[in-house]
Amino acid sequence: MDANLSTQPFKHRENGLSINAINFVKKLERLRQALEGLPVKPPSIYLDAHGVAQDEIINLQILVPPIGTLYLVDIKRLGTAALSATADNSVSLRSLLESKSIPKVGFDIRAVSKLLFRDFSVSLDGMYDLQLIELASRNGRHSKKHLTGFAKCVDQDVPKSNTTKSRWLQPDDTTNMHLFNSLGYFPSMKRIELYPAL
Repeated sequence: MDANLSTQPFKHRENGLSINAINFVKKLERLRQALEGLPVKPPSIYLDAHGVAQDEIINLQILVPPIGTLYLVDIKRLGTAALSATADNSVSLRSLLESKSIPKVGFDIRAVSKLLFRDFSVSLDGMYDLQLIELASRNGRHSKKHLTGFAKCVDQDVPKSNTTKSRWLQPDDTTNMHLFNSLGYFPSMKRIELYPAL
């Protein structure tokens, strides 16, 4: 295989969202450049992970709405290099994840946080957990005894007119087969795409 082809970014566009697979160390520089200087109000970085149910992180999903891009960082393939490699003295993915001054948003981030710490000694900071924000925002009429799951939050808080919600509610829709054929699995990107709407 031509060496140039193997380092070309996998790009797929779905519903206005560019999807970039980061599966080589060389591609990490593009990701770091894209994440530099993003606005912090509102937060520009949304996190999720694939493989958490299997007690591992296969890929880290980083949605950046200001540039309309979802990055799929292949943690399983890149290992610690995904988090620490830099071409110069620029910000590494590790320092971004551990930065208190760079806000990041996720939903029920407990398992992702645990796995990043256990496997890579990364201590997430600057995180806004949408599940906890929902719990804190409940008024006195609603019990704060239990956390609300993602599906219920989407049902309650995202309007039916939202096209991403419509696609998320139809998981058997095969319009995304190109992505499946390229990556070998369906990442939970329909879930992460809804984070900004929550």
